[in-house]
Amino acid sequence: MGPTAAPAEFYTLMAEIARTRDEPRIAALSYAAAARADPSLWPRAATLAAESLQPSLAYAAAQHWIALRPRSVAARRIAAAAALALYEPDAAASNYRFLIQHAGGPVEAAFAPVEEDLLAADDPYAARGVADRLAGFFPESVAARRLQGFAALQAGDPAAAVRAFRAAVARAARV
Repeated sequence: MGPTAAPAEFYTLMAEIARTRDEPRIAALSYAAAARADPSLWPRAATLAAESLQPSLAYAAAQHWIALRPRSVAARRIAAAAALALYEPDAAASNYRFLIQHAGGPVEAAFAPVEEDLLAADDPYAARGVADRLAGFFPESVAARRLQGFAALQAGDPAAAVRAFRAAVARAARV
């Protein structure tokens, strides 16, 4: 055991006690403190922060996790959702783009979970910003244009929604 083992163990113990007492915020903060001493705990810190609806902590912890494992889909999902909640559309779109590109199947199918996240977002304007960026990343995707249309509708811009839906139909006709 090295000189940083005791703090990590202490904060991990505190986090688990907080979890059993149904105090998710304290548990997430304690895991983040433990992860500073033991980086292998960043995934747990990010997950707990996301579950306890702490987007700033979830995003920071996910960034540390991504630094450790750049191809982690789970870390990118947490980072994307947290960035969306923080109204950081560039960061959210970048992480969603990674998720779509690394989904392991067709791009069109990879948009389904992203669509769920964006259309359930608390801030329809942030969701629209992300959808617009994703449509730019995937200009030939019918799913991207469809998502852009639904996001524009939720943000109160029916004219933009019609343009996006027309683009989706035009692309679908070419396929």
